[in-house]
Amino acid sequence: MKITKLSNNFTPIREGIFFGINTESSSPEDLTVEVLESDSGKVVATQQVRSVTSAKVNIAPYLLHAIEHKPSSQSHTSMVDAPTTTFHIRIGEVESERVTVSVNSHPFTTSAIISPMPPVRRMAYGEQDEVLVCCPANAPITAHITSDKGEEVTIEYVTNSGITTLLISTEDFDHSTRRLSVELLCNGEAFGGLNYTITPTSSQATRLVWLSEMGSIERYTFPVTRKSCRTISKKVVRTEDSLVTVRSTTRLVDTLTSRYEPRATIEALMQAASATKVWVESEGSLHEVEVCNSSIEHNLFNEPDNLFLEVCRYQKEVAVW
Repeated sequence: MKITKLSNNFTPIREGIFFGINTESSSPEDLTVEVLESDSGKVVATQQVRSVTSAKVNIAPYLLHAIEHKPSSQSHTSMVDAPTTTFHIRIGEVESERVTVSVNSHPFTTSAIISPMPPVRRMAYGEQDEVLVCCPANAPITAHITSDKGEEVTIEYVTNSGITTLLISTEDFDHSTRRLSVELLCNGEAFGGLNYTITPTSSQATRLVWLSEMGSIERYTFPVTRKSCRTISKKVVRTEDSLVTVRSTTRLVDTLTSRYEPRATIEALMQAASATKVWVESEGSLHEVEVCNSSIEHNLFNEPDNLFLEVCRYQKEVAVW
Protein backbone atom coordinates (compact mmCIF):
# COMPACT_ATOMS: atom_id res chain seq x y z
CA MET A 1 0.00 0.00 0.00
CA LYS A 2 1.35 3.41 -1.00
CA ILE A 3 -0.19 6.77 -0.12
CA THR A 4 1.09 9.88 -1.91
CA LYS A 5 0.41 13.45 -0.83
CA LEU A 6 -0.72 15.31 -3.97
CA SER A 7 -1.51 18.75 -2.54
CA ASN A 8 1.09 21.20 -1.24
CA ASN A 9 1.00 22.76 2.20
CA PHE A 10 -1.26 25.83 2.38
CA THR A 11 -3.30 24.76 -0.63
CA PRO A 12 -6.65 26.56 -0.14
CA ILE A 13 -9.24 24.11 1.16
CA ARG A 14 -11.72 25.16 -1.51
CA GLU A 15 -9.29 23.91 -4.19
CA GLY A 16 -9.28 20.41 -2.69
CA ILE A 17 -6.74 18.55 -0.56
CA PHE A 18 -5.82 15.37 -2.44
CA PHE A 19 -4.00 12.13 -1.69
CA GLY A 20 -3.21 9.33 -4.15
CA ILE A 21 -3.63 5.68 -3.14
CA ASN A 22 -2.05 2.64 -4.77
CA THR A 23 -2.91 -0.75 -3.26
CA GLU A 24 -0.03 -2.40 -5.20
CA SER A 25 -2.40 -5.27 -5.91
CA SER A 26 -3.99 -6.47 -9.14
CA SER A 27 -7.21 -7.36 -7.32
CA PRO A 28 -9.67 -4.56 -6.46
CA GLU A 29 -10.14 -3.91 -2.77
CA ASP A 30 -12.53 -2.02 -0.51
CA LEU A 31 -10.64 0.58 1.52
CA THR A 32 -11.46 2.51 4.66
CA VAL A 33 -9.72 5.89 4.58
CA GLU A 34 -9.39 7.68 7.93
CA VAL A 35 -8.75 11.44 8.00
CA LEU A 36 -6.77 12.41 11.10
CA GLU A 37 -5.82 15.68 12.76
CA SER A 38 -2.11 15.00 13.03
CA ASP A 39 -1.23 16.72 16.31
CA SER A 40 -4.05 15.20 18.35
CA GLY A 41 -4.43 11.94 16.42
CA LYS A 42 -8.18 12.50 16.36
CA VAL A 43 -10.12 10.89 13.50
CA VAL A 44 -12.20 13.68 11.96
CA ALA A 45 -13.79 11.66 9.17
CA THR A 46 -13.93 8.21 7.57
CA GLN A 47 -14.38 7.60 3.86
CA GLN A 48 -15.21 4.30 2.16
CA VAL A 49 -13.58 3.61 -1.23
CA ARG A 50 -15.05 0.61 -3.02
CA SER A 51 -13.41 -1.93 -5.33
CA VAL A 52 -10.23 -0.10 -6.40
CA THR A 53 -6.59 -0.84 -7.07
CA SER A 54 -5.76 2.88 -7.10
CA ALA A 55 -7.70 6.01 -6.21
CA LYS A 56 -7.47 9.72 -5.51
CA VAL A 57 -9.30 11.04 -2.46
CA ASN A 58 -10.16 14.61 -1.53
CA ILE A 59 -10.34 15.32 2.20
CA ALA A 60 -11.23 19.02 1.82
CA PRO A 61 -14.99 18.56 2.46
CA TYR A 62 -14.16 17.30 5.95
CA LEU A 63 -11.90 20.29 6.71
CA LEU A 64 -14.19 23.19 5.81
CA HIS A 65 -14.78 24.06 9.46
CA ALA A 66 -11.45 22.80 10.79
CA ILE A 67 -9.94 26.26 11.20
CA GLU A 68 -11.89 29.17 12.62
CA HIS A 69 -10.49 32.56 11.71
CA LYS A 70 -11.53 35.43 13.97
CA PRO A 71 -10.24 38.99 14.29
CA SER A 72 -7.23 39.32 16.56
CA SER A 73 -7.84 40.09 20.23
CA GLN A 74 -4.45 41.79 20.61
CA SER A 75 -4.50 45.50 21.47
CA HIS A 76 -0.95 46.47 20.53
CA THR A 77 1.19 46.23 17.44
CA SER A 78 2.35 42.62 17.28
CA MET A 79 2.96 39.62 15.06
CA VAL A 80 1.79 36.02 15.59
CA ASP A 81 1.47 32.87 13.51
CA ALA A 82 -1.89 32.62 11.76
CA PRO A 83 -4.06 29.58 12.63
CA THR A 84 -2.91 26.35 10.99
CA THR A 85 -3.84 22.68 11.33
CA THR A 86 -2.06 19.60 10.01
CA PHE A 87 -3.86 16.52 8.67
CA HIS A 88 -2.98 13.14 7.19
CA ILE A 89 -4.83 9.99 6.13
CA ARG A 90 -4.49 6.39 7.28
CA ILE A 91 -5.48 3.12 5.64
CA GLY A 92 -4.99 0.20 7.98
CA GLU A 93 -1.49 0.62 9.38
CA VAL A 94 -0.23 2.81 6.52
CA GLU A 95 -0.15 6.59 7.09
CA SER A 96 0.45 9.38 4.63
CA GLU A 97 2.63 12.46 4.83
CA ARG A 98 1.14 15.41 6.65
CA VAL A 99 -0.43 18.37 4.88
CA THR A 100 -0.78 21.76 6.56
CA VAL A 101 -3.80 23.95 5.87
CA SER A 102 -4.42 27.47 7.06
CA VAL A 103 -6.91 30.31 6.81
CA ASN A 104 -5.78 31.42 3.35
CA SER A 105 -8.30 31.00 0.54
CA HIS A 106 -5.77 32.22 -2.01
CA PRO A 107 -2.67 30.25 -3.09
CA PHE A 108 0.76 31.76 -2.47
CA THR A 109 4.29 30.74 -3.35
CA THR A 110 6.47 33.69 -2.31
CA SER A 111 6.59 36.31 0.42
CA ALA A 112 3.54 38.54 0.05
CA ILE A 113 0.65 40.31 1.75
CA ILE A 114 -2.60 38.35 1.35
CA SER A 115 -5.33 40.99 1.04
CA PRO A 116 -7.84 42.29 -1.53
CA MET A 117 -7.49 45.79 -0.06
CA PRO A 118 -5.01 48.18 -1.71
CA PRO A 119 -1.81 49.16 0.15
CA VAL A 120 -3.00 52.76 0.65
CA ARG A 121 -5.49 52.70 3.52
CA ARG A 122 -7.19 54.86 6.12
CA MET A 123 -8.11 54.37 9.78
CA ALA A 124 -8.98 56.57 12.73
CA TYR A 125 -6.80 57.06 15.78
CA GLY A 126 -7.65 54.31 18.29
CA GLU A 127 -8.35 51.75 15.56
CA GLN A 128 -6.18 48.89 14.36
CA ASP A 129 -5.61 46.92 11.19
CA GLU A 130 -4.82 43.25 10.67
CA VAL A 131 -2.58 42.05 7.85
CA LEU A 132 -2.13 38.43 6.70
CA VAL A 133 1.44 37.80 5.55
CA CYS A 134 3.03 34.72 3.96
CA CYS A 135 6.71 33.84 3.74
CA PRO A 136 8.93 30.73 3.90
CA ALA A 137 8.56 28.69 7.10
CA ASN A 138 11.10 29.48 9.83
CA ALA A 139 12.14 32.65 8.04
CA PRO A 140 12.67 35.90 9.99
CA ILE A 141 10.13 38.63 9.23
CA THR A 142 10.64 42.29 10.09
CA ALA A 143 7.88 44.89 10.21
CA HIS A 144 9.23 48.44 10.33
CA ILE A 145 6.55 51.06 11.05
CA THR A 146 7.30 54.81 10.99
CA SER A 147 5.03 57.78 11.63
CA ASP A 148 5.06 61.28 10.23
CA LYS A 149 6.11 62.44 13.74
CA GLY A 150 9.32 60.45 13.57
CA GLU A 151 8.23 57.61 15.86
CA GLU A 152 9.33 54.10 14.90
CA VAL A 153 8.19 50.60 15.88
CA THR A 154 10.13 47.57 14.67
CA ILE A 155 8.95 43.99 15.18
CA GLU A 156 11.10 40.97 14.39
CA TYR A 157 9.42 37.59 14.27
CA VAL A 158 10.28 34.08 13.10
CA THR A 159 7.26 32.25 11.74
CA ASN A 160 7.06 28.52 12.38
CA SER A 161 4.41 27.83 9.76
CA GLY A 162 4.99 30.36 6.99
CA ILE A 163 1.80 32.37 7.44
CA THR A 164 1.63 35.23 9.91
CA THR A 165 -0.74 37.91 11.17
CA LEU A 166 0.58 41.45 11.70
CA LEU A 167 -1.56 43.70 13.90
CA ILE A 168 -0.99 47.45 13.57
CA SER A 169 -2.39 49.60 16.38
CA THR A 170 -2.56 53.39 16.07
CA GLU A 171 -2.50 53.70 19.86
CA ASP A 172 1.20 52.77 19.86
CA PHE A 173 1.85 56.19 18.31
CA ASP A 174 1.24 59.81 19.32
CA HIS A 175 -2.30 61.26 19.17
CA SER A 176 -1.16 63.80 16.58
CA THR A 177 -0.01 61.10 14.13
CA ARG A 178 -1.53 61.54 10.69
CA ARG A 179 0.44 59.04 8.58
CA LEU A 180 1.98 55.61 9.11
CA SER A 181 4.30 53.80 6.73
CA VAL A 182 4.83 50.03 7.03
CA GLU A 183 7.72 48.16 5.41
CA LEU A 184 7.82 44.36 5.49
CA LEU A 185 11.03 42.36 5.05
CA CYS A 186 11.76 38.63 4.92
CA ASN A 187 15.35 37.51 5.41
CA GLY A 188 16.31 41.18 5.19
CA GLU A 189 14.70 41.74 1.78
CA ALA A 190 11.69 44.03 1.37
CA PHE A 191 8.62 42.36 -0.14
CA GLY A 192 5.68 44.62 0.69
CA GLY A 193 4.49 47.81 2.27
CA LEU A 194 1.42 49.72 3.45
CA ASN A 195 0.64 53.41 3.90
CA TYR A 196 -2.04 54.66 6.29
CA THR A 197 -3.74 58.01 6.66
CA ILE A 198 -4.79 58.47 10.29
CA THR A 199 -7.95 60.50 10.83
CA PRO A 200 -9.62 61.85 13.99
CA THR A 201 -12.13 59.56 15.70
CA SER A 202 -15.78 60.18 14.80
CA SER A 203 -18.82 59.16 16.85
CA GLN A 204 -20.80 58.78 13.60
CA ALA A 205 -18.41 56.21 12.11
CA THR A 206 -18.79 52.42 12.08
CA ARG A 207 -15.79 50.09 11.92
CA LEU A 208 -16.69 46.98 9.92
CA VAL A 209 -14.61 43.79 10.07
CA TRP A 210 -15.07 40.84 7.71
CA LEU A 211 -13.51 37.63 6.44
CA SER A 212 -12.42 38.26 2.85
CA GLU A 213 -12.51 35.87 -0.10
CA MET A 214 -8.74 35.48 0.30
CA GLY A 215 -9.14 34.32 3.90
CA SER A 216 -7.77 37.52 5.44
CA ILE A 217 -9.45 39.63 8.12
CA GLU A 218 -10.20 43.07 6.67
CA ARG A 219 -11.30 46.30 8.32
CA TYR A 220 -12.81 49.52 7.03
CA THR A 221 -14.37 52.50 8.77
CA PHE A 222 -17.61 53.71 7.21
CA PRO A 223 -17.62 57.40 8.16
CA VAL A 224 -21.39 57.93 8.03
CA THR A 225 -24.39 55.99 9.24
CA ARG A 226 -26.84 57.23 6.63
CA LYS A 227 -29.91 56.06 8.52
CA SER A 228 -31.08 53.61 11.14
CA CYS A 229 -34.37 51.80 10.69
CA ARG A 230 -36.18 49.73 13.28
CA THR A 231 -38.85 47.46 11.80
CA ILE A 232 -41.38 45.47 13.77
CA SER A 233 -43.59 42.76 12.33
CA LYS A 234 -46.28 40.87 14.17
CA LYS A 235 -48.40 37.85 13.52
CA VAL A 236 -51.84 38.37 15.01
CA VAL A 237 -54.70 35.94 15.49
CA ARG A 238 -58.25 37.27 15.88
CA THR A 239 -60.35 35.43 18.46
CA GLU A 240 -63.99 35.99 19.29
CA ASP A 241 -63.05 38.39 22.06
CA SER A 242 -59.82 40.09 20.96
CA LEU A 243 -56.67 40.21 18.85
CA VAL A 244 -53.80 38.05 20.10
CA THR A 245 -50.17 38.57 19.05
CA VAL A 246 -48.55 35.15 18.57
CA ARG A 247 -45.18 36.23 17.16
CA SER A 248 -43.21 39.48 17.10
CA THR A 249 -40.00 40.21 15.17
CA THR A 250 -37.85 43.33 15.65
CA ARG A 251 -34.94 44.25 13.35
CA LEU A 252 -32.56 47.19 13.62
CA VAL A 253 -30.82 47.95 10.31
CA ASP A 254 -28.17 50.64 9.77
CA THR A 255 -27.29 51.93 6.31
CA LEU A 256 -23.56 52.64 6.14
CA THR A 257 -21.93 54.71 3.43
CA SER A 258 -18.28 54.64 2.45
CA ARG A 259 -16.09 57.52 1.40
CA TYR A 260 -15.61 58.24 -2.27
CA GLU A 261 -12.83 55.73 -2.81
CA PRO A 262 -10.64 54.48 -5.65
CA ARG A 263 -12.06 51.61 -7.66
CA ALA A 264 -9.73 49.03 -6.08
CA THR A 265 -10.95 49.93 -2.59
CA ILE A 266 -14.64 49.80 -3.56
CA GLU A 267 -14.20 46.40 -5.22
CA ALA A 268 -12.52 45.09 -2.05
CA LEU A 269 -15.28 46.53 0.14
CA MET A 270 -17.90 44.77 -1.97
CA GLN A 271 -16.64 41.47 -0.53
CA ALA A 272 -18.09 42.49 2.83
CA ALA A 273 -21.59 42.12 1.34
CA SER A 274 -21.04 38.43 0.58
CA ALA A 275 -18.63 37.57 3.40
CA THR A 276 -19.45 34.54 5.56
CA LYS A 277 -18.45 36.42 8.72
CA VAL A 278 -18.95 40.14 9.41
CA TRP A 279 -18.52 42.06 12.67
CA VAL A 280 -18.93 45.60 13.93
CA GLU A 281 -15.95 46.65 16.05
CA SER A 282 -16.52 49.22 18.78
CA GLU A 283 -14.33 50.11 21.76
CA GLY A 284 -12.30 46.93 21.40
CA SER A 285 -15.29 44.58 21.28
CA LEU A 286 -16.77 42.71 18.31
CA HIS A 287 -20.43 42.11 17.54
CA GLU A 288 -21.34 39.75 14.69
CA VAL A 289 -23.81 41.25 12.22
CA GLU A 290 -25.55 40.39 8.96
CA VAL A 291 -25.08 42.40 5.78
CA CYS A 292 -28.54 42.20 4.22
CA ASN A 293 -28.21 44.53 1.22
CA SER A 294 -25.69 46.61 -0.73
CA SER A 295 -25.63 49.19 -3.49
CA ILE A 296 -22.98 51.13 -5.38
CA GLU A 297 -22.87 54.65 -6.79
CA HIS A 298 -20.88 55.24 -9.99
CA ASN A 299 -19.09 58.35 -11.18
CA LEU A 300 -19.36 60.06 -14.58
CA PHE A 301 -17.03 57.45 -16.08
CA ASN A 302 -19.28 54.63 -14.82
CA GLU A 303 -16.67 53.58 -12.28
CA PRO A 304 -17.74 52.49 -8.76
CA ASP A 305 -16.75 55.10 -6.20
CA ASN A 306 -19.19 54.88 -3.28
CA LEU A 307 -20.67 51.86 -1.47
CA PHE A 308 -23.77 51.54 0.72
CA LEU A 309 -24.27 48.57 3.03
CA GLU A 310 -27.37 47.71 5.02
CA VAL A 311 -26.24 46.02 8.23
CA CYS A 312 -28.65 44.24 10.56
CA ARG A 313 -27.23 44.94 14.00
CA TYR A 314 -30.07 43.49 16.03
CA GLN A 315 -32.86 41.00 15.48
CA LYS A 316 -35.17 39.51 18.07
CA GLU A 317 -38.01 37.11 17.55
CA VAL A 318 -40.52 36.39 20.28
CA ALA A 319 -43.09 33.61 20.11
CA VAL A 320 -45.93 34.31 22.52
CA TRP A 321 -47.66 31.00 22.01
